Amino acid sequence: MHMHYKYMCNSPTKSFPQRMSRRALRPENFSEGHGFSLVELLVVVAIISIMVSFVVTGFKNIAVSRGVGQAASDINGILELARNEAVTRRTYVWATFQEAPNSGILEIQMALAGSIDGTPNAAGTNLTSLSRVVRARNVGLTNWAGLKSGTNTGVTDLVGSSVGITYANLSTKFTNRATITFTPRGEAMLEGSPAATDGFDALIGIGIVPARGDVKQTTATGLKEDSAVLLDGSTGMSRVLRVNP
Repeated sequence: MHMHYKYMCNSPTKSFPQRMSRRALRPENFSEGHGFSLVELLVVVAIISIMVSFVVTGFKNIAVSRGVGQAASDINGILELARNEAVTRRTYVWATFQEAPNSGILEIQMALAGSIDGTPNAAGTNLTSLSRVVRARNVGLTNWAGLKSGTNTGVTDLVGSSVGITYANLSTKFTNRATITFTPRGEAMLEGSPAATDGFDALIGIGIVPARGDVKQTTATGLKEDSAVLLDGSTGMSRVLRVNP
């Protein structure tokens, strides 16, 4: 009995793991049930595509929101600078605005010009540049009626005004006369060359909407995000009006 056990232990049989590894590699042990089927792969691809589309849409909405908000902040900042320059220098200062395509992208351009002799004379020879041209991209200007119903209120529109001045800041020419005049007292008005009897405009509004390429979004095309800057003509103080979609 003892000898039989010794013989079995010394027999040249292969170990259990070695035998199983070879069996596992036999072709008949592979079946179609292992791995993914074509239908399963298509379902996975479809789910990933849907998730990616949601992520891309979310990023686009964030970009639009930031573009409109940044433009409103830039406009508000340049209006504050215009008022400060007018009061500090005791002269007339013009904040000039226009929208124009730049390399296929619509942008709002703005700059400041000051009166050299302290009068409301807006002749080119009496104007000096007080700022560089500030550019807010992927946005455009709109009148108050072009904003969402939750944003617009009764104000005097900058967009559509034709009583402002024309002005050139280096290669950028502002010719649409959409300008705001600040007096040495800090008051604001749309009239480009005010007479002594001209008063300030009570409330001036600048509407801002997003753009895709060089085309502005409108309420007719499903405008979801807009903003505006309101300027109190009596004090020259401005504030941003923002309504979330």
